[in-house]
Amino acid sequence: MKSLKLALMFLMVVLAFPRIGACAPCYGTAMPQKDKFFSGFQAHRVLDKKLKNDQGSMRSTQGLYLLSWGVSDRFCLDGKIGVGGLRQQPQNSEQIAYKAWFSGGYGFRMQLLRRDLTKIVWGFQHISTHPRARQVDGAKHKAIMDDWQVSFLASRCFSRFVPYAGLRLGRMDYIHWVEQLGHRVRSDMARSLSGILGTDFKVSDKSWINLEVQAPNGTAASISYNFKL
Repeated sequence: MKSLKLALMFLMVVLAFPRIGACAPCYGTAMPQKDKFFSGFQAHRVLDKKLKNDQGSMRSTQGLYLLSWGVSDRFCLDGKIGVGGLRQQPQNSEQIAYKAWFSGGYGFRMQLLRRDLTKIVWGFQHISTHPRARQVDGAKHKAIMDDWQVSFLASRCFSRFVPYAGLRLGRMDYIHWVEQLGHRVRSDMARSLSGILGTDFKVSDKSWINLEVQAPNGTAASISYNFKL
């Protein structure tokens, strides 16, 4: 219960100061035990993320390989690597579409409570997407999408299904260069808090499918096939 109190205090601090805290998938509440590994393949799509000061919005599609390591029975490290594309829609001009290139991320999760068939987990997730540069009206445009979030999830096991729900607080930055001139635009921090709904569906004793959606502030969806190594 001490760890639960500490995590709740941490969540309250993050909610009070949202600039320290987007749309990265939260992985659900399935975590590897100490010195064990989970792996998987994930498709993740950010359907809409508003930028601050009327700078427009972003969309992204990513394909990622996942790997999680159980540091202890209650704490794990998460990593991912793959490819990702980006579309940025300015407020008063045409959309800029960047073709997919490198995408990767990392994070961690801590199990706060496990009682009977119920789990409570909080975590941190980060994704950085580096699509290919492109030419627009004779000028070279380059972009990076940086995505951070903290999440708080609760799940309940029902045979093959493990549905979960929770909250996430996040920020997504659009870093944009035109030739050598670059600037960073943050997402709208007034839209930083969203709800999360997801479920794990057990395929076998060693594999499962995860489905997850986030809304309304930064609409995103992901699906992954996961397995124990």
